Amino acid sequence: MMENKENIGDSLNSKESDKGTSLLECADCLPSPAPAADQNIHVEDHSIVFFDLETTGLGSKCDIIQLSAVCMEKTFNVYMVPRTPIMKGASAVTGFTVRRHKLYLHRRPVQTKTHRDCLMSFLAFLRALNRPLLAGHNIKRFDCPILARVLEEFQLNEEFKLLVSGFLDTLILSKDLLQNTGIKSFKQENLVKELLKKSYPAHNALEDVKALQDLYSALRPTPAQITSHLFTLDHMESHMSLQPLVEGKAISKTTAQKLARLGFNFEKMKRSHLQNPSEGLRQFLEPLKQELKNSMFTKTVDKICDFFKTEQ
Repeated sequence: MMENKENIGDSLNSKESDKGTSLLECADCLPSPAPAADQNIHVEDHSIVFFDLETTGLGSKCDIIQLSAVCMEKTFNVYMVPRTPIMKGASAVTGFTVRRHKLYLHRRPVQTKTHRDCLMSFLAFLRALNRPLLAGHNIKRFDCPILARVLEEFQLNEEFKLLVSGFLDTLILSKDLLQNTGIKSFKQENLVKELLKKSYPAHNALEDVKALQDLYSALRPTPAQITSHLFTLDHMESHMSLQPLVEGKAISKTTAQKLARLGFNFEKMKRSHLQNPSEGLRQFLEPLKQELKNSMFTKTVDKICDFFKTEQ
């Protein structure tokens, strides 16, 4: 896990007529929201796999170098030669370098596989664990988006989604569980030092996941606390897609979270508006009424419609 990875959050971070078509005509052609995150999952019935990536940098376009996971005594660890240069800062932290298309760790050669072979091996590891939960530190903002992008590159993302029950970000979980303890830094290395009274060779994905599994045991979250922080890749991707609406002041961050939880994303909302500018979006967002007061729902839909009109 790379230095400052836990703090990456904020830094990563055709025109129709006004009449449109009638609701009856449009009902069958409106897009459907994606499946919402399953908040009714029985976490006690699923094993937890702790995973981590080492990458070429902290940017959203960085490539994977190492992918590691641990589930109780079962471990998974693979290396791959990155397709993009390793940033000097990342190399200094992780010890990874590439020379003549070969990967080195602290100047020693490392056996590597292709990205596709590494991902296929990871899928096989997960398949043997019967739809586990995947947990990691700051994975919602860093590891998951990168992993999802590379999985999609090799057309493996849909298979991957079928093999896992959900995701748990231990950074968010630890901030919730330890908010009144006086702990100021929630970096994994610091939490291990504070709670387990030990240090470990950080910034190596395999060592990181082993330490995280021990840290999680010390945190001892309840099933309810775990469930409240679960998310899916669909939920994460939906939330990320809604950021233009947040930045354009069409919706609040809280509303974006609610929309993502309900399975809505930017493109499907835009399409519903274009198909029926007068009522399409209002009909499409009907499930949001359960989350907002009627007056707030109307105001929210109007602001989103205004946003899409200015884009045309």
